[in-house]
Amino acid sequence: MYLRTIKKLIEPNNIEYTNAFFMDCHIACEAYFSRLMFIGLRMNGVSYKQAMEATKESFLHIHDTLEKALVLINKEKGPMVFKEENLKTGLQLFVDCSAGYRNKLQHGAIEEINDLNVLKLIIDINLSLIREIEFYLMKYFNQSAFDSPGKWGAKRIITIQEIDDIRKKFKLKPGSKIMSFEKSNELFSKINWQHKK
Repeated sequence: MYLRTIKKLIEPNNIEYTNAFFMDCHIACEAYFSRLMFIGLRMNGVSYKQAMEATKESFLHIHDTLEKALVLINKEKGPMVFKEENLKTGLQLFVDCSAGYRNKLQHGAIEEINDLNVLKLIIDINLSLIREIEFYLMKYFNQSAFDSPGKWGAKRIITIQEIDDIRKKFKLKPGSKIMSFEKSNELFSKINWQHKK
């Protein structure tokens, strides 16, 4: 998800209390956390391309992603941001409430959220969490996740590192692998589908 899309979603005038907006909003939160991880990796000597790849191809629980990103950004101030009570509570609500509804919708356990109060709450949780993180980023670093890594202080890096080395160094877990199109297509074409007969 592009930064401008995330920025647009969190604008108060753009809020829609719909299931589709909730899903977009939740994806925006996850993309926002990935953006922070990307900035943290860039500030720790990982090239732009490798930081993008490591962010896309690694997995950490949302809670761990945010904490690690903040520490990578600044080892002294990052943990202070993470200890802010509003942020901790907002993150707990995101993980224990909003993400639960997102998973139920995404995996077909529920078709939609019909209770408008619930929909408002989980959308407000998501948007408030991004805004709260932005508040603390400005308070502690005078920066925004929407700023370029260069503005944060990341230097241009030419040295290429292997993604596995980056994962080991920063303790990132590999993300789930998606079977290649070629392999998927080959397997699909070999299936003797009964419904075709």
